[in-house]
Amino acid sequence: MKKKFFFLFIIIFYNYIFSQINIGSVSTDSSAILDINVNHLSGKKKGVLFPKVALKSIYDTITIPNPAKSLIVYNTGEKAGLSVPGFYFWNDNEWRLLDNSSGTAPTIESLQCGNAYLTPPKYIKDQEYNGTITLPYTMGNGGRFKAGQPKKVNGLTYVLQPGKLNYGNGNIYYTVTGKPDISSPKPSKFELSFLDKTCIDSLGDLNEIKPVMYARKYTSPINEKTPARSVTTIGNITVRYNGTHVSTNQDSYIEFRPLVNTHVTIKYEKAGGGGQNLQLWGKIPAYKDGNWYKLADESWGGSGMPKYSSGGRTFPDLNSGFRDIGSVLLVLHQTQEVYRITLNVNGKIDDQEKAIQGLKDDQIDKLNPPIPSVESGVTIFVEKLE
Repeated sequence: MKKKFFFLFIIIFYNYIFSQINIGSVSTDSSAILDINVNHLSGKKKGVLFPKVALKSIYDTITIPNPAKSLIVYNTGEKAGLSVPGFYFWNDNEWRLLDNSSGTAPTIESLQCGNAYLTPPKYIKDQEYNGTITLPYTMGNGGRFKAGQPKKVNGLTYVLQPGKLNYGNGNIYYTVTGKPDISSPKPSKFELSFLDKTCIDSLGDLNEIKPVMYARKYTSPINEKTPARSVTTIGNITVRYNGTHVSTNQDSYIEFRPLVNTHVTIKYEKAGGGGQNLQLWGKIPAYKDGNWYKLADESWGGSGMPKYSSGGRTFPDLNSGFRDIGSVLLVLHQTQEVYRITLNVNGKIDDQEKAIQGLKDDQIDKLNPPIPSVESGVTIFVEKLE
């Protein structure tokens, strides 16, 4: 009889060991081997605490000998060889962050101290300021880095933000907050430390040399998909061309929408084969509600919307059939940012042979091959001129 009970116990125990495990619930999700539910807890809930270790490098197999593939731990970042804290998993070759990015120690070649800049560039004494310092670097290795320690200057607190280096050149960022003791153009000297390198930069004097940020997009051919495919974003604006076909009518424009609520001022210039050259000025309040603002139409308060000239009415549209070129200086007053938008559109351009008197066609082709045809398209170039 005892043998029978022992045998029954073994069967039950075996099924328990090799079945799903459920904690805190009457049922287990069919896809889970371990299902933990905290809904039954009154008051504060609880989580799962993973093992904390101080890994020495991405190849560390001493801290945890013979780690199994897919093993997960929380690295405390206490060792210099792997100083970025976070969850890591072993991929059978190295420890990787959960997003599968490398945990290698960050390195750069140099900080471009003379190119650091402050956005917005102006601060006012005793008024709340929220801004960013952008500091370029060269030859990053893709490593992650953690936040820096807060520092203060003239009532402003600035802190290095955590992030991930590019493979090559890129930027690191410091948040700047507080009520300054001085006003621009009096500068503040910021000590910008990153890894083993330090810059001392005087910023806020409104006399900064900054690199130009730009975005470029070419979309071809021009069709019903062009408004969506031509969307270009940089900084706090998004730009597109709203034309859906090759046209010589007044039906295609540059459009923009802001990513912040702001007052906007523009200077718009247009040239092309369909009419006289055009220059106009305008201003509107613009909202980050997803609506597109046309450049430009009667909704803009200002001169020349549309412009009348002695030769007749000239419209600010950009027609691909006329190969129009438009250029806009656009100011966002809330962020004190200036953007320059340049847009060129063209219909299909046929190939072109150069006629040379006294030569046959085959001789011309050898000496001066024809310029190939070009499909209809739109080129958008947006510069951020801070």
